[in-house]
Amino acid sequence: MTINDTGIRGTIGYDAHCPVCLSAMARWREVFAVRGFAWVPLHDEFWRQRLNLLPGETPEELALELTDGRRLLGAAAVMWLARRVWWLSPLGVLGWLPGVRIFTKAGYAWIARNRYCLGDVCTLPATWHHTHKHQTTTTFLEMP
Repeated sequence: MTINDTGIRGTIGYDAHCPVCLSAMARWREVFAVRGFAWVPLHDEFWRQRLNLLPGETPEELALELTDGRRLLGAAAVMWLARRVWWLSPLGVLGWLPGVRIFTKAGYAWIARNRYCLGDVCTLPATWHHTHKHQTTTTFLEMP
């Protein structure tokens, strides 16, 4: 992959209202910035135009747009990014092997679906949990 004349290889979109996403972005921002990736909240006009979102609509998954126009979402984006960091690349390869991919995608989908209530921090109203069969999760799963 080539880096364009601005030094950007791609743009990573994250949910700026999600505690897990904010923590991940803070932890990984520099790791990917030195590799040419910019972080832009999914609520930004940049993503609204590219993903044809309605005002106030937010995708359920992390988004990645590369300078060559390719877009990856969710687990595919995470595995693609992992393969760009030498010490994460084994996980990026392993997570996308046939037979393992289904678990990678299911695990990512579970985290994305429950992202507002991981780590003993839940920003959703109590009534939402009952109507959506949503469970809060302990700090065991929170990113350090």
